[in-house]
Amino acid sequence: MITFKSVVPAALFAAGALLASPASAMHWRVQGDDGQWTDTYEGIVISGPVAYGTRSGTIPCNIRMEVSLKGGVAAVVAAEFSGPWSCPDIKASNLPWDIAPPVTPFRPESFKSYLVISGIALFFRVPYITCLEGIAVGELEAGQNGGGNPFSFNIGFPRQPATPCNGIQTLEAFGKLTTNRVLDFVGG
Repeated sequence: MITFKSVVPAALFAAGALLASPASAMHWRVQGDDGQWTDTYEGIVISGPVAYGTRSGTIPCNIRMEVSLKGGVAAVVAAEFSGPWSCPDIKASNLPWDIAPPVTPFRPESFKSYLVISGIALFFRVPYITCLEGIAVGELEAGQNGGGNPFSFNIGFPRQPATPCNGIQTLEAFGKLTTNRVLDFVGG
């Protein structure tokens, strides 16, 4: 599991890579209905189980994030939580959330890549708090034709109280999120 201690260094590394090469050929792409790769696509969904911590324990929820891909640039344009108790009361804001290129493109030996989602803002009704400037560091595994990519992550809010802001994550006991399309990152 990725810990919050690795969030900031990974985010800074990813941001540095973005700033270092403005005319880079590095970009996201998705496999379309016809099996061909494209760098523009609407309707990519990342969904599955997550959990967040409260003072009284861990609450299992589901998340559904809609991703827009335009010219190889990806962003989360909508996000909603569902499940028991207070899960539906978690509200996403400050959209779109940028999805930075992975710290490393897919590595054939591990079929995994690390990516960063930034600009996350979430409102919790219980306890009544808004968590701002969140960063999710995740591990995106290589997808298969006709399927999606398994995805696991941990959201950190460096300037916010620990509960519940820094507790949203995928947990092995609940499984991983998946994409409805195969996402890939192509380095130039």
